Formats: sequence, C-alpha cells, structure tokens
Amino acid sequence: NKAAVRKLVSQLEEEAFEPLIEARESQMRITFYSRGAIDEAEFVLLMREQSRVFIAEVEGTLNMEYIGALANADISKLTDYLK
Repeated sequence: NKAAVRKLVSQLEEEAFEPLIEARESQMRITFYSRGAIDEAEFVLLMREQSRVFIAEVEGTLNMEYIGALANADISKLTDYLK
C-alpha cells in the first residue's frame, strides 16, 4: 500500500532518520536510512516493489567499507534472494 509506505517514510523523517543510500533496480527501490552518529547510529532498510515492502531494522555499527559496498552492490542479486 503506497499510502502506508509514505506514512512510514514520513515517520522515519520525523524521527530524524535520513537516507544514507538509495538505489533502484528494475521495479525495486531500496533505501537505507540512518539516524545518529556513525558509532551510535540506528539503521532501517526499506525495500519497495510494486506489490510488496520489506522493512528491516539493523542493529550495531557499520563499517564504512560495508556502506560503500552496499552503494555499489548488484541490487538484482539481492532482490532475487528475497524472492
């Protein structure tokens, strides 16, 4: 439901989450949100497709190399894995 996703994104923004990485592959849109200093940050992964939405909260700290790898990841492999 597009309205529910828009509401979720609005809530994330209201709670000071900012998009860290955004990617599109075919009809999949992936946004990785973060909030706070990198060593204490909270993360939310939002994957949207026409007919479904996948949301994950990521705990712990992220290595900057990992974030760079996400930015350059082959999104089609990730979406195939989730199917």
